[in-house]
Amino acid sequence: MELVCIKSISISILEKLKAFLHLIKSRQQAALGVGRYKLKNDLPILDRKRESELKQRNMKLAKSIGVSEDLALDFSKILMKHSKILQQNLL
Repeated sequence: MELVCIKSISISILEKLKAFLHLIKSRQQAALGVGRYKLKNDLPILDRKRESELKQRNMKLAKSIGVSEDLALDFSKILMKHSKILQQNLL
């Protein structure tokens, strides 16, 4: 009986991961749009002030829905790192 339960939970986790990865793909497309805007308007890819604002916003959002602020911060850093890589590849 326990094996059936853990398999069900594993399947649920995998489904959530798949949805999560689709959201990341969508976010990457949005980051490319931001990159194109920056390129067109001669703006730098790196904007430390804006990154700081976004990290703070994401931590507050996480806290408001009961998710670890540290997790939100770590996740924000990873997303921003990969967004900058995508944007730099536009140059």
